[in-house]
Amino acid sequence: MNIIIITPRLSYGGAEHVAIMLANEFVKRGHQVSIISNLNITSYVLLPEIKTYSLFNKSKNKLIKWFQSFISVRQIIKQTQPHCVIGIMWACALRARIGTLGTNIPVINSLHDAFEPIEGERFSLKEYFRKFYLNRLYKYTTVLTQVDKNVINNRFSEVWVLPNPLSLQPLNALPIKKKKIIAAGRLEDWYIKGFDVLIKAWSKVASKYPEWVLEIAGQGSEEEQKLINKMIKDEQIEQQVHLLGFRTDMEKIYKDAEIFVLSSRYEGFGLVLIEAMSQGCACVSTNHKGRQAEIITHNYDGLLCETNSVESLTIALDKMISNPSQRKAVQQQAIHSSKRFLPSVIIQKWEELLNHVQ
Repeated sequence: MNIIIITPRLSYGGAEHVAIMLANEFVKRGHQVSIISNLNITSYVLLPEIKTYSLFNKSKNKLIKWFQSFISVRQIIKQTQPHCVIGIMWACALRARIGTLGTNIPVINSLHDAFEPIEGERFSLKEYFRKFYLNRLYKYTTVLTQVDKNVINNRFSEVWVLPNPLSLQPLNALPIKKKKIIAAGRLEDWYIKGFDVLIKAWSKVASKYPEWVLEIAGQGSEEEQKLINKMIKDEQIEQQVHLLGFRTDMEKIYKDAEIFVLSSRYEGFGLVLIEAMSQGCACVSTNHKGRQAEIITHNYDGLLCETNSVESLTIALDKMISNPSQRKAVQQQAIHSSKRFLPSVIIQKWEELLNHVQ
């Protein structure tokens, strides 16, 4: 099958990483794959068989670049005549929809965020329109969790639950680990990622475990780093919290760490969660309205806690640190559980969808 994938870029984001994994796996299964994207920065590896096309022209005017991208997509689709186009997130899906107007080429709208807001908040009118009205343009939509499919209910034509695939190979055995707690996420998203809650929770138990450290991996500007460092200083735990910045060696970081924490107030899935599980981390995760419960079984392969709750996260951290035997059992089971998200498993579900749309 000839497949086009449109994605915003080939670097940084989790959804973009998933796009690259899908492209590579499709090629391994004998499909012909092209990617339309911003080619300026590439941090993910594409197989050489994959053709790439630039999404944007060289204009410095953002508005012109935006409109030109729709023209470029339509020209590439006309030139390559794919059997199917996959748009990663709303803007790329919209380009795919407009680019296929007047053709019989099916478009798959691949969404990577949650259909419920942060607890106690509401979506803006713009967000609500984009999620619940704009997505009606598509016959086929994929979401990451069964929770989101239930929220959507019958608003859209066809909704398929396709979780993110795992990018790392699960370990065969637990490595020797260090007394480290790891969190990951862009610092500009600190509120969504709940880093303030995490820092406060860690401050409640850090003095009990002076040999343990919390490390936060993620890209951030100097201003954002100063903001996070102020939170750390305010809680007087500077010696037990380290900001690692953007890292390309996350696999090693996971392997070294005893515990991984997902402290998000809002999370569509949690790709970092299954990555950490695959490398033998005992995971503590907030549970955004049931979504992370589709990854972690509480007290079995991880611990779940309430979102936006310092107390709940503190209790979970203390429980995971204070009981080494339970922690080891959780780590071993986490490796096994992560195999549900191996690319070979997820890509089979994608192929079922591709065969269905033809």
